[in-house]
Amino acid sequence: MGRMLIAVVVAAVVWFAWGFLSWSVLPMHEQTMRSVPDSAKLAVALQENLPETGLYYFPSPPKNADGSAPSEEQMTAWNEVHKQGPIGTIAYRTEGRDAMSPMLLVKGFALNLVSAIALVIVLANVRGFGRRLLAGLCVGVVAAMVGPMADEVWLATPMDFSLAIALDSVVAPTLAALVVAPIIGKGRKAKPAPDAD
Repeated sequence: MGRMLIAVVVAAVVWFAWGFLSWSVLPMHEQTMRSVPDSAKLAVALQENLPETGLYYFPSPPKNADGSAPSEEQMTAWNEVHKQGPIGTIAYRTEGRDAMSPMLLVKGFALNLVSAIALVIVLANVRGFGRRLLAGLCVGVVAAMVGPMADEVWLATPMDFSLAIALDSVVAPTLAALVVAPIIGKGRKAKPAPDAD
């Protein structure tokens, strides 16, 4: 149990450190996060058109006030507008927050800690350094495919941004597995299957 706890903490620290490195030192995210030319003007437009905190997709699909399904004509018209563009997703909060709040770092590390617990559980059930490293890589690939790459497909997030986040999703658990695989110990040995009568 002691080894497992140490492995979880170390994995979380490695995860957090990679996040700091990729966002603050390497140029991979800076190049994918565009700046808004006139943030104040855009903020006014958002406040006037988006009533509450939420995730907004545009052009929004048609909705009828009576709750009935959109007609074929409505969907065809919406699809034409969708094809012409622009399209996008807006993650919007009506309330502000401190961009440099220490609580953001605490929340970020808490996410890394939960991820590290799941990763260490997986690694503890795999024997061998190479297999554990492969398991960490596979965990990252799954996270990348169901997270940022799925967002690129369904929410129209830019490909370069999605690829950068996907790279984070793959590298972090792989590095964590590389560091903690020796800490965990030998792991569980699979029991031989009983002989058939």
